Amino acid sequence: SDENGDGIVSSYTKAFRNLIYVQHGKRFDVDTRPYLPVMLESGAPEFTMKCGRQIGKTTKICGILQLHGVTTPGYGHMYITPRGDQAKDVSRNKFSVMMRNSPYLSKFVPGVRSRDESWQLGMKMLKNGAHFYFMSAYHTADAIRGRSAGYIVKDEIQDLISDHMAAID
Repeated sequence: SDENGDGIVSSYTKAFRNLIYVQHGKRFDVDTRPYLPVMLESGAPEFTMKCGRQIGKTTKICGILQLHGVTTPGYGHMYITPRGDQAKDVSRNKFSVMMRNSPYLSKFVPGVRSRDESWQLGMKMLKNGAHFYFMSAYHTADAIRGRSAGYIVKDEIQDLISDHMAAID
């Protein structure tokens, strides 16, 4: 259930249910994922999801990044995964698709010019200045050094080399 102790639906879960679209006209299904409201409402500064395959982890991560981005103008976000092709896939096929398919979130997406510097594969910037880096750190974390982000998500963490965590954090 996504109700707090008073029987009130939490605002974050409600926002996720109403604003996150995985395909045009198809909202992300919160109701069949009973674990999701608990994770969405967590006030923890860090948390780890240890889940099975194909349950919507990456989609959930993208949705959280998107909601945080539209509500915190100018804030930096970083999505880190072991391989470059994973980061590119999430950027292109999850994050961008979800942003453009949501009637509300799409208002924050800049124009769709093919060379728009604010909406590239490795970095995306919303109209409100919130920005997102999509990076990989399998062999080295050097590309991440010097990037500024206050909200960092590490996906497929079991495949990241532990020595790289200091550079990432």
